[in-house]
Amino acid sequence: MPFNRKQYGARLGGPIVKDKLFFFGGLERTHQDLQAAQVFPSPFKAFNATYNSPFRDLEPIGRLDWQLKPNWKLFYRFSYEQNSVVRGFIPNTFTPFKNVDHTPVHAAGFDFSTGGFHTAFGSATPNSATESSTQC
Repeated sequence: MPFNRKQYGARLGGPIVKDKLFFFGGLERTHQDLQAAQVFPSPFKAFNATYNSPFRDLEPIGRLDWQLKPNWKLFYRFSYEQNSVVRGFIPNTFTPFKNVDHTPVHAAGFDFSTGGFHTAFGSATPNSATESSTQC
């Protein structure tokens, strides 16, 4: 099986309530197939082989922004990554295995601008907070 990779994606966003509530959503999908070579040193070269090593990845994302005041914005973002791959676990051994990862992320925060500064507060995990400021 030759190397084959396909990537798909779509994005959509816009207002829900004019000048107040906005949404954004996106989705990416990767579908990859290849033959992974398994090469053994001498005197075991007769055992050289290949195995199918597929990779699959799915990444949806969504975001809501609520304009509280002209320079104050509240946001919520959700993203998720699910991928799987088949590959050898230990080098120079013929032991392919399937690894699957699921990574959900929730983030919420508050952005505001005052004068020449832009400040953001938020959290991407429970019991954590971040703050950043930049001069405009």
